This record gives sequence, C-alpha cells and structure tokens, in this order.
Amino acid sequence: MEKITKYAAGEMLCAACKQPLPAVETWPGRFVIHCERAECQLAARNHPARRYVGDKEVKCQAPGCGEYVPSGSYVARQTHFACCGKCWRACRVQKTKGYTLVTCACGCGEQFRSGKAIGKNYFFNRDHHGRFVTEQALQRCGIHRPLVQEYREGFCMLHYSKSSRGSVLTSSVAFCEFLNERGIVSMNDVTPSTITAFLIWGRENGRNQVEHSICFLKIFFDWQIAEERRLLPNPIVNSIHCIRRQPAEPRPLSDDQLQDAWKMLDERGSARIRLAMAIGEESGLRISEIANVRIQDVDLVRQRITVRLPTKGKKPRWVPYGEKTRVCLDAWLKVRDPDCGHDNLLHGAYRKPSTAQSIRDEFNKVLTKRGSTYHNGHQTNPDGFDTWSTHALRHTMTSNLSNGGANAATVKAIGGWGSDKAMNPYIKVDETVVQRGYETAMKRSKEERAQKKPVQRVSLGDLAKRKKAVTK
Repeated sequence: MEKITKYAAGEMLCAACKQPLPAVETWPGRFVIHCERAECQLAARNHPARRYVGDKEVKCQAPGCGEYVPSGSYVARQTHFACCGKCWRACRVQKTKGYTLVTCACGCGEQFRSGKAIGKNYFFNRDHHGRFVTEQALQRCGIHRPLVQEYREGFCMLHYSKSSRGSVLTSSVAFCEFLNERGIVSMNDVTPSTITAFLIWGRENGRNQVEHSICFLKIFFDWQIAEERRLLPNPIVNSIHCIRRQPAEPRPLSDDQLQDAWKMLDERGSARIRLAMAIGEESGLRISEIANVRIQDVDLVRQRITVRLPTKGKKPRWVPYGEKTRVCLDAWLKVRDPDCGHDNLLHGAYRKPSTAQSIRDEFNKVLTKRGSTYHNGHQTNPDGFDTWSTHALRHTMTSNLSNGGANAATVKAIGGWGSDKAMNPYIKVDETVVQRGYETAMKRSKEERAQKKPVQRVSLGDLAKRKKAVTK
C-alpha cells in the first residue's frame, strides 16, 4: 500500500472473517482492516507481526488535529499516526519539513524530498542509481560507445543474466579505454598482439578484471564476425591469451564460526534472517535463491524446498532441509504477515518481498563490526566478523555432506552443479576423514592380501617332467 485509498461499502473485506466492510479509507501503515465482531478484533489484537491501537489510545500527530486515531491493526514499526488520509499526508509533510527538494541524478527528472546521497548525487532508488552508473561507464567507451551499447542492448540481453551483463559491461569498458589510450579507432585494427598488450596494460595499471575479461571479449569479437562487422579472424587465441588461474580454495565456516554467528543471530537477529541462515547452512541455497523462495515451494511434510528459476545452472531443483531450518521456519511463519500481498516466503518490515541485497544488508548489520552501530563511542557488535559471506554457507553444506559420506551424485544434485569440476572447489575434506579413510583402506587391503592363497609357479622343465610322468 503506497497511497491513500478510499473504498466504498462492500469493496473491502475484513482481514479475519472476509466479510464486506462499510466505506473505509486506508493509507500506508493502516491497510489491514477488521470488522467490529469480537473474534475479528481479538485476531487483530493477537497478530504477532502488527501493532494494535485501541479506541482513544493514540492521538493524531497531524499539526492542529486533536482527534484520536481509529482503533485497529497498524504496522509494527509505525512512526507517525493519523486519524485520516488527509492528516497522514500532513504528517508526511511535517516529517520532511526542512528537507531540500532534490532531483534524481540519473536524468529521469524525478523530484523527491528524501533519498540516499551517493557522493554529491541523489537517486530516487537503486534502479536509478544503476542507470546512472551504466551511463557513466558507457561514456568512458569514447568512440566505441555505439558498438558496445548495441552489443549490450541486443546480444547480451538475450544470452546473459542480469548479473553477468554487469561483468560484460566492465570488460568492454576496460578494453575500450585501452583502445582509446592507444589511438585505435576501429575494431578491425585489433590483432592478437593488441590483446597481449591489453593484458600487460591491465597488470601494470592494477586492473585485475582485465585478466578475467578475455572470455567476454572473445564472444564480443565472435558477435562482430557473425554480424559481418569484422572481416578478420577473432584476435583472441585461447592458448596465448587465456591465463590459467589457480583453482579457488573451499572456504567453509568452522564449527566455532557457525556457533558465533548463531549466537549473534539469536541475540540481535530477526526470525527472518535466522531462517535465511538455516536454509543456507543446511540446504546450500545461494542468497538470490533464498530470496526467490515462495510459500508454495516449501514442502513441510517431506521437508524439502523447490528452487525455482532463475538459477545459476538454469535448471530448477529441490533440496532437503534439516531440523534447524524446520524450527526457524516455524518461528518465521508465526510472525510472517499473511496479508502482505505476495507469496514470497521472506518479506521485510514493510511487507515488501525480501531481495538478495536486503538479506545481505541484514546479515552485515547483525554479524559484522562495520554493520553495527555506535553507542557512546562503542560498537554495539565488537565481536562481529570483519566481513560476512552468505556464500560460505554453501561451502559449509557441501563440505559437511562430503565428509558425512554422501556420494558425488547426491552432493551435485543438491547444490545444482552440472559437473564435478564445478562442485570440487566447494568441498574441503576434513583431516580426520582423510586419516580414517586411509587407515580403513590399508586395513582392508592387508586383510585381503592375507586371505589370498599363494600362487604356485611352475617352470617349463617341471611342467615337462609332470607330463612325462602322466604318460607313463
């Protein structure tokens, strides 16, 4: 609910009994209405995720109004109360009094009185900020901007995910900056030696993304050749320009780290973030997959979660969950607002669906030092982690399954990997498991050798003597 809405008699239903209500007006903070029946009012009072205001309990906070706010259910974190939509708007104006009217820096022309300042610019929301960053990046392409923009808005939109499109843009911009610096005005002038010089340029200037951009640039030149924009072969030669990287080391959380994290979550976290933690630890879902879970995706009987598209592997799957997730899920469902207007499993304080970024921000706020606030010059979370990665929970789940005896096919199916090569960087084999496996295998090998009968070896001479004895 983002605006004042007036409903005629019968247009809105009671949130509890679903019976038609008389004419009513709603505004942000007061959009769940109950009828006057005793059982419906009792349901409004006992709702765990909302605040109930009784009759003549809170006065309207609008300037010059002394009326009481209507009794009923309000948002738990309501900051200002009003008796009607007109007074609510007056409260909003009073709250933003003194704020400077600013214009969104992305160029859309949107004006607003509040917003997060990034540098010296103000943006209406994250999407507008992203639009601004993209425009700034494209400007650095210089003379090559039309080609890069056409590639990004055409081929990339069809073949790359939203997150990968950012990597493609970063790679293309870095390459165009190098070409502009060297005075190369046409992609047809790019040769294998140019690509080699680009890699050296990136290393000398400390631009680490250059080494990782070769795969994106190779497809960029393949597109130019297919579109007949380039007549020469692809200048990127895999055996020359692809730099082999060391395989990533698995980074599961230790038992002590998990214990510390759960202690902080129990002390400072919400039921929502504890559920996200449990799903990541026991089911290994990526943070974007956790945010995308719907109510109907959770099977309470078989204790499994359906992971719907979009996924990194571009295939839906299901994953089991354990006792910790079951307990956290029960706790969250008791406080989740059933009238939030969507079927996402997780939602924020204002009933909007949780996103990967909002979950990440809450983890940082609860579990890290930099996310904690200061009180009288002291951090509220001095024992927190320096940094937090929810993806480390995926490493933890994979390592625990492998060390617990699960075969590769099971681990691969739960994690959603398409090959052992993609799965192996997530598995850290415990030293005790290696030692136990070694001792067991050596003992079994020794026993098998002891049970084998010795093989009798007969020379050709002895064999000939035996045959003569038989014939006689």
